[in-house]
Amino acid sequence: MKKTITLTLSTILLFTLCACTADVEPENPVAQRTDAEIPTAQISAESEETQTIQDVDIGPMTYQSPFEFAEVPQPFVHFGGDENTNFFVPFTERMYLGATVEEEFAKYLGFNYDEFIEDIHRKLGDGSNAFYLTGLMEAPYLFALIIEYDIPDYIIMSALQRHNEIYEGFAIEFDTPGFRDNIFTEKEIEAFLSRDSVKVLEQFASLFAIVVGDRIYSPVWLYIHTPEEWQLVGITPEMVEERLELFSEFNFTPEAARAFESKLSDFTGRDVVFNAVSWIYSGASFLLSPE
Repeated sequence: MKKTITLTLSTILLFTLCACTADVEPENPVAQRTDAEIPTAQISAESEETQTIQDVDIGPMTYQSPFEFAEVPQPFVHFGGDENTNFFVPFTERMYLGATVEEEFAKYLGFNYDEFIEDIHRKLGDGSNAFYLTGLMEAPYLFALIIEYDIPDYIIMSALQRHNEIYEGFAIEFDTPGFRDNIFTEKEIEAFLSRDSVKVLEQFASLFAIVVGDRIYSPVWLYIHTPEEWQLVGITPEMVEERLELFSEFNFTPEAARAFESKLSDFTGRDVVFNAVSWIYSGASFLLSPE
């Protein structure tokens, strides 16, 4: 069987951002026009894919980037590099490691692999806008697959066990212990089996993200929302303050740094300054690269 190579959610996400913000002329002239200039039927067809984004009051991405819509500077000169990935991705890497698990789920459900991926995208999207979203059922995360397709415990266990065996094999074959970082832990497997979103978030939330109940907020979500909106969803100044040092790791442009610093300072009551030459917090200064 010919198998399609699927990108992880985090990779798709970064490709989408690059496509939205690249400083080039778009191939499709429609992308340069306003809604008023485009026939209604065409708007309806093109906006269907962005309905989830519109539902959460972020605005359509059909005609402009999320940063333009939120009226904030583009955060980085370029979006590549591991140092900026955590700005967009709310979960640890293992939440996105799905190929082997998806293959096992597909066999159980009677799909071939390609058909299963297509069905996932129809029901849960392709993950390209995952950085906007805050719920575990709003993108094709492994947890969402388990719930959406009602996968029984024994299939979950066998799929995760096969995944773990493959990565253990990689670690041995290539003499690279780092492959074991992709092995699901016992607590993570138990969280999936519980089907409890709060327990799953406890195990898989990135240190950079903020969890409130059964919702998770990535740094980019904070960046494109206002402190008033942070407060409305239950985010507290203490939650933000705990992550200030982590936020200093991102390679913001000077304009983006100033914009985010202003929001963080207003919300926490602290004088937050980072990323221009140094990041200063609670009297400590850490030298950073200005690039």
